[in-house]
Amino acid sequence: MTMKTGRVCNFNPINFVDTRQYGKETIKKAMEIFEDVSLIQCYDLLARCLCRETDISNDDFRGLADSLFDNYSRTFQGRSGRQINFLRGNVLHDYGTDLFCLTDCANPNIDFAGGLIVTNTPTAEQLNIPENSRVKVSGSGYAIVKGDPKAINHITGKGNDLFVHLKNAFLQAQAEAQIDVIREFQNRNLLLEAYTCYPPIPIALLLVTGLVGNINDIHDFLKHNEITVTGGMNIARAPWNNPALNGLIEVTQRLVQGNRQYGMVHGNGGIGEAQGITVLEKCFGIT
Repeated sequence: MTMKTGRVCNFNPINFVDTRQYGKETIKKAMEIFEDVSLIQCYDLLARCLCRETDISNDDFRGLADSLFDNYSRTFQGRSGRQINFLRGNVLHDYGTDLFCLTDCANPNIDFAGGLIVTNTPTAEQLNIPENSRVKVSGSGYAIVKGDPKAINHITGKGNDLFVHLKNAFLQAQAEAQIDVIREFQNRNLLLEAYTCYPPIPIALLLVTGLVGNINDIHDFLKHNEITVTGGMNIARAPWNNPALNGLIEVTQRLVQGNRQYGMVHGNGGIGEAQGITVLEKCFGIT
């Protein structure tokens, strides 16, 4: 998510392959990145902090989570033609949480093959990459704060200044790209791939970018707009640690094959402390 502007991306097909099934204890151990607090509990704390700072109830949050999941489902079903055969809402009570659900995270049982060639125009020409397969990385932004489960408020921010580091990453990427992301999205000229690991993250993206003006507007927004091209890692089954790369590949492919000029891919790290934004632009013949 930190690729420099003026580079060129070439799409290579991606194939998802089931590899192996991990047991519950293996997955739980892999998520123990802090000594005293589990990763799942951190996500739960993040949700509670977001509820407090936006003045919504736990039930309101669960409603937003359901709306997000419905949004991902519609996209995935439209893209794949496959129906979602499970219900959302498997709360992990045995982990001491009630806002974290099984369907909220990436799938550790999935591997994938695929990639992007990131280069400049002369090298792309040397590689004989056709112009109509090239997509410019026109803007990128990255910001990080301390990922401390004992100070979640440093990640979420306060009141009208939610996820300040995410906002800064977005503003940097938008400025480099020299476009108005909101206007291009409203004009159906920009594809969005939000990082959907857990509801506070895409909720924050919608709020800090200005795609929605108020948290209470999110339900209606999600009914009429797709915030992923894949269906998100929750349903499209992105590999555990590479959903942002998966998103870059998928958005690049859609730009090459479609009529929209721009794409914006959102990346997240840790418990929300690392945030990245990349703006892609279909700009054939760039120098």
